[in-house]
Amino acid sequence: MTTVDPGIFFPINFYKFAQFGRVYELRIASTIILVLIFLSAMLFPSVYVRPARGIAPDFSLSADQSSLSVKESYTIYINNVPESKYYGANDHLLLTSLNGFSGTISLTYSAASSIDFGFTTRHFKQYSVSLSSNSSIQVVAGFYAYAIGNYNLTITGTTGSIVHSITLPVTVLPSPDFSIAASPSSVRLLPGSSAGSTFTVSSVNGYSGLVSISICVNQGCVGSPVLVTATTSPTSVSLTSGGSASTTINVTALSNAATGDYIVNMFGSGGGVTNGAATIDALVGPYFDLTANPSRFSVPKGSTGTSTITLTSHVPYAFNATLQASVAVPLTLCNPTCPVPPTVSISPSTVLLPAFGTATTVLTVSTNATTMAGATIAVSGGGCNCNLPSITVQLIVADPPGQSLTFDGVNVAITPSLTVSGNTVSGTVSVTVTNATSGSTIFSKTFTVSFSFSSGQTPQFVLVMPSTVGALGASCLTNPSSDQTSCIVSKDPDINIDGAVDISDLAILALAWNRVPGSPNWNPSLDLNGDGRIGILDLAIVAINWKVPMFA
Repeated sequence: MTTVDPGIFFPINFYKFAQFGRVYELRIASTIILVLIFLSAMLFPSVYVRPARGIAPDFSLSADQSSLSVKESYTIYINNVPESKYYGANDHLLLTSLNGFSGTISLTYSAASSIDFGFTTRHFKQYSVSLSSNSSIQVVAGFYAYAIGNYNLTITGTTGSIVHSITLPVTVLPSPDFSIAASPSSVRLLPGSSAGSTFTVSSVNGYSGLVSISICVNQGCVGSPVLVTATTSPTSVSLTSGGSASTTINVTALSNAATGDYIVNMFGSGGGVTNGAATIDALVGPYFDLTANPSRFSVPKGSTGTSTITLTSHVPYAFNATLQASVAVPLTLCNPTCPVPPTVSISPSTVLLPAFGTATTVLTVSTNATTMAGATIAVSGGGCNCNLPSITVQLIVADPPGQSLTFDGVNVAITPSLTVSGNTVSGTVSVTVTNATSGSTIFSKTFTVSFSFSSGQTPQFVLVMPSTVGALGASCLTNPSSDQTSCIVSKDPDINIDGAVDISDLAILALAWNRVPGSPNWNPSLDLNGDGRIGILDLAIVAINWKVPMFA
């Protein structure tokens, strides 16, 4: 039996010690096998690669670009139809098998809501990749962004317990755009006339290129015919980065155009961008204008005032223009009586207005003793199927220097000289009572008046005067804004003569309710308004003067 040297490995050593025979044959066979294994490992390394001990199969995830930038995408609405412009960015993801890994990898991402990301050209939100051992595979990824700013985009690959992520900084830049504007943004037209407006297109964020211009008017934007047209020449302009260009919009009202507002809508399109923010307000009419001279005037109570109204035509033909006036009165309290609005009239109310000419008419305002202190008079034109003109005239009604009132056979002349300071009324009131028939003086006195009133109330007081028909009471109101005082006269509302109008006077009046001359217990001093009946009007006089300051 042959002993084998355990230290001998390569068969060349057997030439020294072995004999020809079986042992030699075995050594030759072993040598051939080892040589074949060695050559296979050198020539075909992929046939078998034994992983290093302690290293598990894995994969790597990387991207061609470590950071990304993209221009902002957006969507605008033109006539309620969405028009979108997308600016995208792509990156290539590389998945590589490590240590003999093979399997399916699930790809997901996380990003701000303003970033629309997807895997492959089909923009999948999730995507699975099958990776073979010792291989690599490339996946295309792309995204859009809808808000300018800096963001992070995280992409994650997962298979079983193995998870790898990469984070890519994303910068979203302003997208190229252009702005459009019209100047003037409103024009006034008459039927058959035209007006122009300058249409300006300006580069924004470096936009450059051709911008086409389109126009439509009101219902014409949806195909319906309109009686106002708008055109431009040229129909496109060329923009350089940071520059601007202009063209002229011509707006025309056809001869049969009805008066009113027409909106001219203008759109600019170019480079995939569409803007429709510019409009022109085209006003057709009115056919004529109105002016008032004076437009603000004062009329004393019981007097008349006038204002001249001038009509100016804007059309090339004559027509009959009509006018009417109305009064807008402020809210006021009926205390002690309800003020009435002034009486207004226009003469003539129809005038022949020549082509491009003028005509005049007169507004007349009349007042009386109970006319309210102020009013706004509206004068409106008519006579054409057009946008009718109107103007306003401000009226101030002034109290006369003194009041002359008549009651139950006597005349009462009242001349106030009062001022209001804060919540206090002070001054004098001169009163003269005369016989209405003979003119003889019954009573004459200058009252000194001073009292306070609450905020928000109208200052009110009563003057008590003797006369041939019994004691009279002048119920007076003072306007805190103008210091003007107005009065009405009745019999003394202080029926029991205790210096105050209160529940006692009301009780006395109630006991004589509905009495008339000839009735039992008829008392003429209780007929406060002198109408021959003790009733609701007398009760109203007591109520109006309830607990107001009294001067006798």
